[in-house]
Amino acid sequence: MKITLYRYSMLIAAFALLALSIFYFISYAQVVPAVAGISPFYRNSIQGLWLTFASQALLFALLYFLVAARPRSVSREVIVICGLLQLVASIMIFLFSGSMTMVYLLAGAALFVLIGSLLWPSEEELVTPVPPVSVSPPTATSATPPVPPVPLD
Repeated sequence: MKITLYRYSMLIAAFALLALSIFYFISYAQVVPAVAGISPFYRNSIQGLWLTFASQALLFALLYFLVAARPRSVSREVIVICGLLQLVASIMIFLFSGSMTMVYLLAGAALFVLIGSLLWPSEEELVTPVPPVSVSPPTATSATPPVPPVPLD
């Protein structure tokens, strides 16, 4: 049960970040004309940071898909740091842009990553025990003795 909750937590975080990255990649087309009138340094910085944030969200989504499938491929501490990074990013987006949808997606992803880190499975929980196969010897009542052939005269 704990592993299932862990996997769902990581998958929810991954899907939230995937949606966030898709939103930022799609909305990039609106950013380019919006920053056309400012100096080249700031225009290029805004465009670069926009695409960097979208790519970062996509890569974190892929990381969370990976750890949902293979929990021991990354350490627990790395996942906690990644979750805290998204929490800080959601606070910054809330303070500077006011985009509540993106704040909810990032904060939700961070929350589910941190929940997943609390439910982090141990090595023993990942190994599913194989039930022993018991082979019982045949009993005398389970098989009937063969009948000898009857001679024909």
